[in-house]
Amino acid sequence: MLKPGEKINLLKLGEGPFPLPIGQAKEDVKQMFEVEIVPAASDDPAGTVHGRLTPKPKTQFERKFKSIDVWVDPKAQMPRRIQTLDRSASTVQTTDLENVKSNTGLKDDDFKLDEVKAKDGWKLRDEPYEE
Repeated sequence: MLKPGEKINLLKLGEGPFPLPIGQAKEDVKQMFEVEIVPAASDDPAGTVHGRLTPKPKTQFERKFKSIDVWVDPKAQMPRRIQTLDRSASTVQTTDLENVKSNTGLKDDDFKLDEVKAKDGWKLRDEPYEE
């Protein structure tokens, strides 16, 4: 939630709720992470380059992640797999992106949400934001 007039870029490193290193300035990524290319493995998504981001000390990402691995399709310039290892090295989360399409002719109306209606015992209340 933002204050009225406050703006953030949810996709910019350090501003959004999760790190998305794709499409970021190289300098911004290198400021927050050690970056290395990982040799290809047999179970990598086909045609991808595997990079590993290790958060630098005293960054917000160091408190949450031990590493973030990204497999990028250089032709599409899009990630195909993202895998995070939490700070304690106990939880791995893997996301595979398949059948991703871009610029498919979407219109502004495709992003409009249905109106929320009070039903099933719920009451709607619309209030202005107060500090």
